Amino acid sequence: MKKYIVKYAGEISTKQSRTRWRMINQLYSNIIKALKYHDIQLLKGRATWDFIYVELEEKAIEILKFIPGIQYLAEVEVIQDFQKEAILQKGFDVFKDKVIGKKFAARCRNRLKKEKTYRSMDIEVELGSLLFDYSDGVKLNNPDITCQIEIREEGAFFYSEKINGIIGFPTGNTGKGIMLLSGGIDSPVAAYSMIRMGMTPVFVYFDLGGVEQKKLTIQAYKFLYDKYLAGQAIDYINIPFENIVEYIRTLPQKYQNLLLKYFFYKISEKLAFKYRAKAIVTGEALGQVSTQTVDNIIMLDKYSAYSVFRPTLFMPKLDIIKMAEDIGTMGFAYTGKEYCAIATKRVATSGRKDIFDAIIENIPLQDKLGDVLNEIKVFTRETIDEIQVEDKIKQVEIKEFVLINLGSKTISKKEIRTNLNSAMALYQTWDKSKAYKIVCDEGIQSKLLREEMEKEGFSIVN
Repeated sequence: MKKYIVKYAGEISTKQSRTRWRMINQLYSNIIKALKYHDIQLLKGRATWDFIYVELEEKAIEILKFIPGIQYLAEVEVIQDFQKEAILQKGFDVFKDKVIGKKFAARCRNRLKKEKTYRSMDIEVELGSLLFDYSDGVKLNNPDITCQIEIREEGAFFYSEKINGIIGFPTGNTGKGIMLLSGGIDSPVAAYSMIRMGMTPVFVYFDLGGVEQKKLTIQAYKFLYDKYLAGQAIDYINIPFENIVEYIRTLPQKYQNLLLKYFFYKISEKLAFKYRAKAIVTGEALGQVSTQTVDNIIMLDKYSAYSVFRPTLFMPKLDIIKMAEDIGTMGFAYTGKEYCAIATKRVATSGRKDIFDAIIENIPLQDKLGDVLNEIKVFTRETIDEIQVEDKIKQVEIKEFVLINLGSKTISKKEIRTNLNSAMALYQTWDKSKAYKIVCDEGIQSKLLREEMEKEGFSIVN
């Protein structure tokens, strides 16, 4: 049997009584759910004003320390005898082997309201004397080991190691947010940030056709859930978006990327209303792509009925990568070109609202949104493995092929160098007896051309 005390993060400890108890109860509930999810039996538990105490069937440090709202936790030994002699004897038994060859300090907190016949300092001095001969001496500042005793109404607790938590607020404390999960490096970091500060995510993935990206997004969801959200009701929503991409491609090229983001927000608004979420959350970082310039972010925000939170907005890329490594999501990050850029040349980096308004005025928005919403599929942690991740590319293995390059850099002297719009207009004049391989900078343009050519009977090399 393992016994732990869990100390609350400062975000909880500084709150007024009513708010504090609400957060404590939320944290205790999250702990119980996480233990149950990981099949660890809770033998005894109690939430108090200062800490949560649990007795468990087995060790659970690696579960508890990743639950938001915890400052630190400690594995403890407990006695119900509050007599000074009993506490000193237990302290000696617990710590004598741990201080061997080490500099130590003895610390005691006596929180008894009744029968308080001795001071905390008395325990510290006398326990230090008992342990001194077994140690390498006393060191009050930065000791090798701290022999900690807490005497409370619930019992006397003995421990020497504090395991740091991730602090923050208990998840669920600050409402829900629609979390746009892209599968890249940034969005899982943004998701972690919102989870850590108490917001419950509803994960949304706009499926633009990238198979590897989709697989990694699912893995990121499963990882974030198991580590930080275990046992809670957290949905993963898969939204087929290829038809919207094809529609956007018929609109002015300069604004296509902004229009894609516009559709993301409009779908997210519908989901926010359904889930009673308070905000939309993204992994956008300032200046990384054309839609994330200051001017474009400000303009796009005018079209969202909900606040858009961007936890990574002012983080340099290297800081985002470091945080992804620290929280464990870097291994599930898609590091290739993301499928969220329809246009790559002559795009608006400082979009004009009057032009954008003129474009969206003629969009049958509700019809388009309705078509998408009818196709969404909702998964939970229990059902996520049922999601279909299929590569729709026909496996055509031909040694000789015509290379169609829609990208910005030359690959071969024999390639046909063009852009998507020109290729869409000309491909029906190409020789169907030949095989074709299509490449581009981002992945989405080659995918669109490939699908159109395959419909007309062209052989496309994988």
